[in-house]
Amino acid sequence: MDRITNFIADYMKNLPQSYPSDVKDKLLQRHNKASINAIIRYGSVLRQSHVTDTPVDYFIIASTYKHFHPHYISAAMNYLLPPNVYFLKGNKDQNTFLAKYNVITSPQLVNWLDFEKTPFFWIRLCQPCYIDYCVDEACRQELITSIAKAHKTAYLFARQLPEYIMADQTQKEDPLTIWKFLFRRSYASELRNESIERIHSIVDVWEEYYNNITPLLEADFRKSYPQKEVIPLSRRHLFIRSVQTKIISFLRLIKARITSGATTEYIIWKLERHSKMRIALSPWQKKIPFLGRIITIIKLYMHTSSR
Repeated sequence: MDRITNFIADYMKNLPQSYPSDVKDKLLQRHNKASINAIIRYGSVLRQSHVTDTPVDYFIIASTYKHFHPHYISAAMNYLLPPNVYFLKGNKDQNTFLAKYNVITSPQLVNWLDFEKTPFFWIRLCQPCYIDYCVDEACRQELITSIAKAHKTAYLFARQLPEYIMADQTQKEDPLTIWKFLFRRSYASELRNESIERIHSIVDVWEEYYNNITPLLEADFRKSYPQKEVIPLSRRHLFIRSVQTKIISFLRLIKARITSGATTEYIIWKLERHSKMRIALSPWQKKIPFLGRIITIIKLYMHTSSR
C-alpha cells in the first residue's frame, strides 16, 4: 500500500465507532448476506454517536447484482446506471431512523472512480468513511484501495480547477481551501445546490483529516503531473462535465423511484433539503404523483442549470 492508502486505513481504525450497529444488522437481514461483500458508512452521520432523524448514508458492495437483486430488471438497471438506491426505516431506542443505501459491485465502483466519470462516487468517498462490514480482509484492503483512488481522483480534479489556480497564495497555504473549492464545484453540478456554509462545514469538521492527507495527495499529484505550472480545466470541459452530471443525477433520481419505491414525500424532502427550494405539489400533481414528480425534478434541473 502507498502512503495515502496507509493513512486512510490508519485513520479509519481510529475513528470512534459508537454509532449503533442495528442499521448494519438490519441491512444484512434484509438482503441475502452472502450477496453482500461490504457495507460502507459515510456522510455526516459518521460524526454521530446516537440515532437521529438524519438519514444514514451507506454504500453496499454487492458480490453480484444477480445474487443481490430478486428481480432481473433491478439487477439490469443497477448494472446500466449504478447505483440502485434503497431505503430502510426502523426504530432504535424509541427513535426512528432512515437509512439510504447505494448498491454497486466492486469492479463497477473502481470504474466509476475514474477521472472521466461524473463525481457521484469519488466526491462521497473522498470524505472520511467507515467499513461497517466486510466479508474478509482481502475485500477490506480492496475497498481501502478504492477509497484512496477516490481521494486521488478528487484531488486531481480540484488541483486543475480555475478558481483554485487563480486563488492567492495565502488561500493555497491552507490545505482546506482546495477541498472547499472541490465540494462547491462538484455539488453544484449535481441536483443538490448546497449552501456555501454547509459545504464548508463538511471540510471544517474534518479539518485534521484534510490537513494531514492533503500533503500526501499533493506529492502523489506531482508524480503524475510534473509540470511546474498546472493548466486549468477549460470552461468548455467544466460545462460539459456539469451537464453530464446533472443529466445522470436526473436519471438516477427517476430510477430510484422505480427501483426503491421511494415515496413522493421523501423525494421532495430530499430535493428541498439539498436545493433550498420550497417544493409544493399542485392538486393535479397529487392526483398523478409519478408525472408530478417528473415535472418537479425537471423544474429543479432547470433551476440548478441556471445557477
